[in-house]
Amino acid sequence: MSDQLKWYVVRAVSGKEKKVKQYLEAEINRLGIAHLLPQVLIPMEKYLQMKDGKKLPKSVIFTLDMY
Repeated sequence: MSDQLKWYVVRAVSGKEKKVKQYLEAEINRLGIAHLLPQVLIPMEKYLQMKDGKKLPKSVIFTLDMY
């Protein structure tokens, strides 16, 4: 097997991305394959929202429409 890691994309139901990430990490640890899948990412876009004159940091899941 190659020494280079590969990318995998998992489609999840909207709003359940964090739960899917937690499940994947738990399964990776349970199966002992963390050396094959060292990191699970949810791409997030960070921005500042103005509310009552204050800047509040917010983040939203970054998506690309493939249709």
